[in-house]
Amino acid sequence: MRLQDLIEALSKLGLSEYESKVYITLIKLGISEIKEIAAHSKVPRTKIYPVLKSLEKRGLVVIIPEKPIKAKALTPTNSLLEQIKELEENLIIMKNAVLELQKIYESSSKKIKIEEQKYWIIKDDEIIKHINDTLAQASKYVYFVINNDGLEILSKCYDVINRISKSGINVKIYTNSNSLIINKLLDLIEIKYISNTYDSNFILIDGKDLIVFNKNGKQFIAKHLSDLCICNIINHTLSQIDKQAFDSLIPLIIQQLPNFKKSFIDEHKNFILPIFFYVLMETISKKGENVYDFLAELGRKIINSIEPFPILPNIQETLDLLSYLYLIDEGIKVKFTWDGSYLLCEYSGELPDFYKIAYERGFSISPSVWSICLLGLMSIFGYYLICEEENFKSNYWYIKYKVINKSVSQITKAIKEIH
Repeated sequence: MRLQDLIEALSKLGLSEYESKVYITLIKLGISEIKEIAAHSKVPRTKIYPVLKSLEKRGLVVIIPEKPIKAKALTPTNSLLEQIKELEENLIIMKNAVLELQKIYESSSKKIKIEEQKYWIIKDDEIIKHINDTLAQASKYVYFVINNDGLEILSKCYDVINRISKSGINVKIYTNSNSLIINKLLDLIEIKYISNTYDSNFILIDGKDLIVFNKNGKQFIAKHLSDLCICNIINHTLSQIDKQAFDSLIPLIIQQLPNFKKSFIDEHKNFILPIFFYVLMETISKKGENVYDFLAELGRKIINSIEPFPILPNIQETLDLLSYLYLIDEGIKVKFTWDGSYLLCEYSGELPDFYKIAYERGFSISPSVWSICLLGLMSIFGYYLICEEENFKSNYWYIKYKVINKSVSQITKAIKEIH
């Protein structure tokens, strides 16, 4: 089996390219020093120790605390075969679930008459009348998933939405828009922000009626389905969307910052390109300068150039706002956890390839303008960040920063200079 084939196989078990190369090298060489591992694996020497620590957690290697540090590969049958066994069991469970769902689907399809489905292509006023009539018949709940185009329809259903929400019907809207129309509805119903955009808008009523509509030029096209199977699928999808949705309070705060919105949110692009980020980081590193100090100062300047920037009195609330900006600008979900001593950063979702490259090159900060703003914000609050721990697995990047108070850092530096 070729080396590249082995690396690809190990990647399917969750190992990164560097982890795979180091592990294969140790299996071939036996007990080895870091410099030997680097020479044979072609992995940068500065990355060897973090990779060994990660492999040690997986039970694939043991680090020997000698001088110099050495490492030894453990037998792959203990941990890897156990992991494969678990995957095989999960595949059987998933296969059985698919077969069972197929039986339910076939059974449901026989019960539902084709005549119950309604399809039409009509103009705006007719769509609005039909939607309003259907909403008025709701008895339990109404869920909307709306994009900017769909707001034209939603705004003309305000009176009915107002009436049914006051009658006790659970009305909820999922949207990626910060329009004033959404703000107008905020006092009436629950509104949640989602990062994904959808080509079509849809309304689910009581889990039995689904209205899908989208704009085609100047005309809306609508489709009404009374298919219980499809409605159940949409219901399940919405339950998953709800877990990823943001409360509407954060979009409202951002929407009140017009210059900020104009500069970033509407652009939907990271103006610090990944390649620029790499060149910047590597240049600073080669000069021996403190990368975090430089980027923190750059972050301060970016923040100062945006008026007004959402800096709140509470650090955690400010970090929550920043996580929202990652989401709407890059589609990446970020969770910040602050306790005064440590800052935990968790990046998840469809992480771009350049996030993984940044991690493998030893850059303990994501290649994003918002990460530079993060360092700038911490500097404004009076803190430095030092990376203590990090881990990267496909679509999840965990970074743990030690938080250093600036005044304490400056006193320590002054004492060192005296001595």
